[in-house]
Amino acid sequence: EIKDQVITIDSVSKRYGATQWRIGWVYGPKDIIDASTQYLTQSVWSPNLKFQRAAALMIAASFNDDEFSELKLYAHDSDFIKKAISSRNEIQKYFRNLRYEYRLRRDMCLYIINGKDEYDKLQGKHSFLMSSDEIFNSLNVDLVDFDISSNGIKGFGTPVIPVVAMFLLIEAGQCVFDAFKSDQVDQDLLLARIFYKEIQVVMLPPSELTLPDEHMFFRMEFGIDINLLLQGLSKLQKFMERWFSMADIEIKRILQNSKL
Repeated sequence: EIKDQVITIDSVSKRYGATQWRIGWVYGPKDIIDASTQYLTQSVWSPNLKFQRAAALMIAASFNDDEFSELKLYAHDSDFIKKAISSRNEIQKYFRNLRYEYRLRRDMCLYIINGKDEYDKLQGKHSFLMSSDEIFNSLNVDLVDFDISSNGIKGFGTPVIPVVAMFLLIEAGQCVFDAFKSDQVDQDLLLARIFYKEIQVVMLPPSELTLPDEHMFFRMEFGIDINLLLQGLSKLQKFMERWFSMADIEIKRILQNSKL
């Protein structure tokens, strides 16, 4: 009854953790899909063919027998069909592990950003969070190897705890911006540029997102390679320690180097 009243939008980024591929699909009422198709044929860009084919393979490998029998688009390509069938077990295993893997990474990031004491308080409020021992035993990583302390990242907190996501919103407190001029516009963009220029860490600033203006929520993705993720968090932690103890002349240099 609702089939012709629903538009479904999906992507390999969310479903398969294949971020940055920029491949997705939409299905719904025929008139809307026809209009969408016409719009896309006028688009000046498209994702590359290899990514499109890989996405099609992942989708096909997740079909059951009944759904697979209806897969007529690649009926002429026996190699594709064989590869999709042989990939079924791998795809099923991937989905079984995906949620747990994201949960581990989310909780690890919450622990590092907030610090052990604050994280323990969060865990007391949110029963779905793992204990710190479970996090690091499961990930088999040692923060010492990445020069990360358990004291948190100064000036940042996580007032929003996602239940399911590959992103985390971390809020920069007003104290982070005290070194800026009071009339400085786009402070969030400036801070994002500082992170990139000084420590090569990229986070999306609030003005690039559809988020409430009253919060300085920066978005970070935790679905990347675990070593890169920990390196980035280590750089951010050390930089923020420096930020709050910098001499005025050093802050002036950084602001000048990163000005919009």
